[in-house]
Amino acid sequence: MDVGGKVEMNIIFTSTITPDDLKRHSLIFSYLEARVTSVDGAGHGVQLYTDISAEWVAGDHGSVAQWDYGTTSDNVAYHKVYRQTQLEFSETSDQADWGNWYYSTQNSANLAYQSGSDATVRGQFESTGKLENAEDTNFRPINKQYPVFGFSSGFGTVQRETHSTLYTICLMQERAIQFAGATGIAQLPSLWTSYFPIETDAVGSFYNDYSEASRTARGLDNKIQRDSIAAEGQAYSTATTLAARQHLAPPSSSAIPPGSWLKLLLDPLFENQESGQYPNKGSKTRATSLVTTKSSIDGLNTSSTKLSSPPTKSPPMISPARLPTRQTSLSKAHIGIESMAIIANITGNTAAGEYYTNIAHSYITQWQTLGVAQDAHPPHTTLGYGLNDTHGLLYNLYGDKELALNLVPQSVYDMQSNFYPTIVEAYGVPLDTRHEYTKNDWEMFTATVSSARTKAMFIERIAEWIKETPTNLPMTDLHDVPTGNWPIGWGHFAARPVVGGFYAPFALSGATSPTFE
Repeated sequence: MDVGGKVEMNIIFTSTITPDDLKRHSLIFSYLEARVTSVDGAGHGVQLYTDISAEWVAGDHGSVAQWDYGTTSDNVAYHKVYRQTQLEFSETSDQADWGNWYYSTQNSANLAYQSGSDATVRGQFESTGKLENAEDTNFRPINKQYPVFGFSSGFGTVQRETHSTLYTICLMQERAIQFAGATGIAQLPSLWTSYFPIETDAVGSFYNDYSEASRTARGLDNKIQRDSIAAEGQAYSTATTLAARQHLAPPSSSAIPPGSWLKLLLDPLFENQESGQYPNKGSKTRATSLVTTKSSIDGLNTSSTKLSSPPTKSPPMISPARLPTRQTSLSKAHIGIESMAIIANITGNTAAGEYYTNIAHSYITQWQTLGVAQDAHPPHTTLGYGLNDTHGLLYNLYGDKELALNLVPQSVYDMQSNFYPTIVEAYGVPLDTRHEYTKNDWEMFTATVSSARTKAMFIERIAEWIKETPTNLPMTDLHDVPTGNWPIGWGHFAARPVVGGFYAPFALSGATSPTFE
């Protein structure tokens, strides 16, 4: 930001993701650093103001906000703001209805603070260049004389040296999730409670960690960019660098034992399945999953039964459209059945392994005849059996390659690689024949198992979409391929962690025969 060609302010936002450091990753915090420099060589008196409003604390702006001001034991000043009536594990308009927000900065002689209506607090700084160290105690609805919580810093005369101020904002929730596990419904504490006895200890620790957190963040950013360019080029780096935080930030909340990320993600699913408490409903803050335990082979242990039992039908992953009857995407079930054979063999159930692998090979053979439009130019798989004028992204084949099952013949991959370039549009390949939208994470799964040329086509179109899309929210995974805009009639998918699919090429590059530790 430039002020009349005299003073420049550089504002740096940092939101860390640390997959190898669960303590730092457990904190839902962000940094804001403001650096001020004289650009004309002359000395200029500078005062800096910043605030947050009570709009942070709830999506329902008619709800009452409450607030407080204080300092931590390590001298970090903070405004604490929260919904007066906490609605635990609830959200409104994608905002949590529980927890405490902290807006913080270093307590120093040149710092002043104030809370009150937006007009009052901002007007105070505009007229005097300093806040009054005063608190408004009239707790009220968010949309009534909008309360704001400000800091002002006097930098004195800025000339040769750069002056800076650091702020942090965070959401502290003592309990993160409601989980249906082996002992019933449990309200699990947030992971940060394993490291800090009280909220303000976490606030102070995070604030004073800025130097190391910044270094770590830059290191991860550089690694993702460097590895992405080496793997698939600059266009691929465009996708992975944007997706990094959106993908890695969400799985951070609950107090969990140390171990690999895969184990941490899978263990709660197994526990929920074995508990029999799946309620067939829930929200983003309730970790529940569907139980399917049907098996015609006896003798497997509990978790193996869950893993190696074929479902009676294969519902799609949260798909934006209903699939037709006689859908050919059930090819993913064939891959799943072959995976069951592998699991059964690993657990010593060779009879089950033989049973499942025979089924999988029989099904995949029939699928190649019934699910392919052989007379099309070029030939391709269809969206539904007998519907030769249909097509769709065959992203489900990724599992066959990633697990090195070799169930699907290479000829199928080659056929699809030749077909996709014939239907590509400005910003990608449509998800299927019925609509003009696509799922870019599923495009990347598809790209990963395609020929080098077709893979490059997918990745380049995704990168072009990222650069040119008119969508104006955190990255969507569902967009219209002719325009790059939101798909008509589907609302706005935004900020979803499914863009982790962008990393599919990395996962596949290390694929070996499946083993379990």
